Amino acid sequence: MRSKGALFLLLLLFLLPSSSFGQEGIEKEVREFIRKTLPNRKIKVKDLKVAFDQEADLYVASFIIKDKRGQRPMMFYISKDRKLVFVGKVYQLKSGKDLTFRLAARYLPPPPRRVRKIKKDLLTLRGPSLGSGDKKVVIISSPTCPHCRKLVSELIELVKKDPNSFTLFYKHFSLSSKELARALEYVREKHPDSFWELVQICYQKKRDEAIRWVKEKWGNDFLEGSKEMDERIKEDVEEAEKIGVDGVPAAVVDDTLVIGERRIREYLKLGKR
Repeated sequence: MRSKGALFLLLLLFLLPSSSFGQEGIEKEVREFIRKTLPNRKIKVKDLKVAFDQEADLYVASFIIKDKRGQRPMMFYISKDRKLVFVGKVYQLKSGKDLTFRLAARYLPPPPRRVRKIKKDLLTLRGPSLGSGDKKVVIISSPTCPHCRKLVSELIELVKKDPNSFTLFYKHFSLSSKELARALEYVREKHPDSFWELVQICYQKKRDEAIRWVKEKWGNDFLEGSKEMDERIKEDVEEAEKIGVDGVPAAVVDDTLVIGERRIREYLKLGKR
């Protein structure tokens, strides 16, 4: 699952301005520190809390980041002298004990609900669809995600065996492979009867094999793409982010967004694999 707002994955060490302030003062300084170091000014921070943990001998700052993709909890640590900020795992030097899990369990805000209602008009259903079931399922995923590969392949097989189980729609989320995204979009538009066959190939075989399959059938035209094609690929990603998709696989079942392979399986009653 990718994160444009995860600034603290990029930070190893930062200097906080030194001053003689108490608990209220440190919260103010931490808020200012976050404001200055955020890579994207459109990101909002809420529910900021700073507490001193005796066992770790550190201050723990926890909060929720909110942007167009949704909300997610974050946490970092501040040295006792209130000069340095740390991220990552926390260990006791002498014992080697990992304190990270306990600190997260105690201080990290709960994540936003991974199953939630959305407004139907925020999501465009793009064909061709697969199946004829009453329940509409929009799969938002990427063939480069291992959890997506298992889930999407299984859903396609299920609907082929029982067309009345669901009506499947597909949105390509990742832009990590422009060739693959263009291949899917090209076949969706020019050869819709072969679209789900290509989706299945993308999720069952390697990227190069999927690209070769398209080339052998229709040549290399899709590689050049077009402004309109690239715009539609971009719009699918932006639309997914707008409804709160912050990782894949995700699925919209009628008007409910479900994120994560396990949760999707549970929601659709697919069983475990």
